[in-house]
Amino acid sequence: MIGYLIYKGTKVEKHEPNIYLLWISSGIVAIGSIYFHGNLSVAGQIMDELPLLMLVFFGLFLLIPLHKWYSLRFRNILFSWQSLACGNAGGFLLTMLNPTASHFMVLMMIPCTVGMI
Repeated sequence: MIGYLIYKGTKVEKHEPNIYLLWISSGIVAIGSIYFHGNLSVAGQIMDELPLLMLVFFGLFLLIPLHKWYSLRFRNILFSWQSLACGNAGGFLLTMLNPTASHFMVLMMIPCTVGMI
């Protein structure tokens, strides 16, 4: 929260207006980590891993400059709070129904991250 308040209104926010999604994702990661390490449950593990994947996902796509996107409309949909909320909620439900999906999603993020860099 303090980091967001420091960077609010700076050149970084003017260049990339959706940087707040990284701050929100970081906060959700912190809450999920506290919950997981507090009770060591499967739900806590998913609440720890899923926001971390969303943070990496948003972080990697924010590295792409605005002029390199083919469709700015798709980019605006991708970087909306609705996509953050629906992605976390949908992923949480999916991984609660099938916990191996959580491990699959974590392992699939490695080649995606290497491919984006």
